[in-house]
Amino acid sequence: MKKKIDIAIIRIFQFLLLMFFTFAVFLYYGAVLMLALAIWNNLSTLFAMIFGAFLSAILGLAALLGICYYIAKFPGLVAAYLDSGMELIRLGHRSLRRLGALLEDPLDAAGKAQTSSLESNTGTSDPEIPQDKATS
Repeated sequence: MKKKIDIAIIRIFQFLLLMFFTFAVFLYYGAVLMLALAIWNNLSTLFAMIFGAFLSAILGLAALLGICYYIAKFPGLVAAYLDSGMELIRLGHRSLRRLGALLEDPLDAAGKAQTSSLESNTGTSDPEIPQDKATS
């Protein structure tokens, strides 16, 4: 009976951790999309003072695409942003695996958790998670 309660508690924590990291990743990548929409809205409003609504939306989109093109030309800026998001995903995956390891053997999983945290500090990675060439 106690084993079933332990499994249920670990599964609940796994679910909560999964929801937290899912929210964090959506927030991380969604912030860029919301920023682009906010810039487009503000540029369209600015151009609407001079031009009509339809033409100002097209000009605002053209200006936004120009800004995005300029940002994309920075060497490594987009890759650094995407790599940071991928690190967040890897962190969530490692955390869920550590909780899943508690189901197998709680005493052995505690030792693995300490080892994996030491590995993450030294730069070595999990063999199951593919590494990009840019991060290694």
